Amino acid sequence: ITHPDDLESDMASVNMLLAKEIESYTMEKRYIHKDGHIVWIALNVSLVWNADGTPKHFIAQIQDIDERKKSDKQILDTNEALKIAKEEATRANVMKSEFLANMSHEIRTPLNGVIGAADLLANTETTHHQNKYLQIITRSGETLLALINDILDLSKIEAGELEINPEPIAIREIVREVMQSISPRANSKNIELVVDFEGNVPSRVMADSVRINQVLMNLLGNAVKFVEKGYITVEVSEIKTQDDLITLRFEIRDTGIGISEDKLESIFDKFSQADASTTKKYGGTGLGLAITQKLVQIMGGEIHVNSQLGVGTTFWFEITVPVVIERDEEKRLVMLESIHDLHVLLVDDMKIIRDSLTTALQRLNVDNKSAASAKTGLSLLESNFEQGKAFDVAIIDFEMPNMKGPEMAKIIRANPDLKDTKLILITALGKDQADEMNIDHYVETGLFDAFMLKPINTHDLRQKLYEMTLAERTVETIKKNDSDVKDKNLGARILLVENEMVNQMVATGMLEGFGCRVDLAENGQEAVNKLRASKANYDIVLMDCMMPVMDGFDATMEIRRYEAEKRAVPQIIIAMTANAMAGEKEKCLKSGMDDYLSKPVREEDLYLKLKQYLKS
Repeated sequence: ITHPDDLESDMASVNMLLAKEIESYTMEKRYIHKDGHIVWIALNVSLVWNADGTPKHFIAQIQDIDERKKSDKQILDTNEALKIAKEEATRANVMKSEFLANMSHEIRTPLNGVIGAADLLANTETTHHQNKYLQIITRSGETLLALINDILDLSKIEAGELEINPEPIAIREIVREVMQSISPRANSKNIELVVDFEGNVPSRVMADSVRINQVLMNLLGNAVKFVEKGYITVEVSEIKTQDDLITLRFEIRDTGIGISEDKLESIFDKFSQADASTTKKYGGTGLGLAITQKLVQIMGGEIHVNSQLGVGTTFWFEITVPVVIERDEEKRLVMLESIHDLHVLLVDDMKIIRDSLTTALQRLNVDNKSAASAKTGLSLLESNFEQGKAFDVAIIDFEMPNMKGPEMAKIIRANPDLKDTKLILITALGKDQADEMNIDHYVETGLFDAFMLKPINTHDLRQKLYEMTLAERTVETIKKNDSDVKDKNLGARILLVENEMVNQMVATGMLEGFGCRVDLAENGQEAVNKLRASKANYDIVLMDCMMPVMDGFDATMEIRRYEAEKRAVPQIIIAMTANAMAGEKEKCLKSGMDDYLSKPVREEDLYLKLKQYLKS
């Protein structure tokens, strides 16, 4: 029995044969078996005619295609399933991105209030105990912020949205900044930091400074976390050079708890810890190394690890980057020529520091000796003077047993034979700790000629020794970074567009601390109304993006339309948004905003951004 769905098309083809419109036809059709199941066949039909032109009989060829149809159906079903799965994955990825963007905003908004308020409170008069609690709040807030950033980064990487932005960068500067950022945590655990650059490492290369910084911060942060005592070293070396490309190797070695061999294979997996017990003792989510590996791979490199339980761990990664032609080669040669006749004494109780600085001085072709204590150092200074081989410079550690660096310096200054020796104080204290302890006082009073923060690399040492040769005695005053916002008066008129009360209070407190006059708008529509009613433009508008009534994007576009109608001077508008997803900055700029700040907004970042536009 022919399947009812095929009968109509079958009869239509027969009628066309009878009308001599076609000579034959082929079709796939179904028959109903006597037991009820459907059988597929391929049917080819033609018509034989009598001599008088009347139809004589049909010729039909039938082929069983039931198995092929079943196979075709399976393929179609599979393709359809794959298509549906792909569409669902795309929808899920979009939903995940939207969810992360929303969660980022929702978490960053109160976090902005927490960190910002702590910053403001730290600038007021507080007791010692209150300061301790403020430090806990700040550290906890920054830890939470780092976790949010890790999750967002991982999401961007998996979605293929994370981009690499190569630019000419100074590798030494990046490593130095990372080491100085990590040094307060290392110093609090009495961990020595050592940095070493091989002589052939170029000063500048084309690479993404943000991503290299992030990889180094993750690896060094892990090292500090898992080292109870000892040291952490960062070595940067050249692996190979081909044309204008160089392969750099970054090696981070520590004396920490180590990783068992059976855990090394999974160390870069997401949410993985070498040992579950480490999470309880040291904290962490296991995201850092997974992100680190992906970042290195995105930069075209590879990362590896070696470790031994109870001995320590070595991570190293390699990236190949273009070399930027040295423009200051002549200046470098002048420096080397100026310092190669110097005779330098190193005084530090840590052997690894003495070895590191000795290596650096040897690369600079500077004659040097070392001492493990202040007492030995003083003996060397005196004996060499008596032999007519006085040291030109003494590099002295701040914190040593029995006699500290400043005590040693006082003895040197009191000795008529040694008092003119150039003295450089070195310390493992971070910049903030050095400021708190007023270390620069030793330089201002002339006890030391200069001081340097550990870790010290060859480039910085060369620069400092060169400075020592420029004058008989150089009193080097350590100035606070220009980013220090204290006692800065911008005197600007600011419109703050923000609907969250806590963020209003935090931002207003920061702005008033800069000497700014602040007007407040609680949504985009209110901001538009204020700008239309204002007789004089605000110097800057700080615009939140996600607000009720009218968001920051629509408000900015409305402001730009109004300015075009009135031919008014464009208002400077800077976004302050808690959404840190890829493309957010571009979205802000596309709407007509001039710039972008990501929440939580730090006092220093806000000051620098305002200063940038108020100058221009």
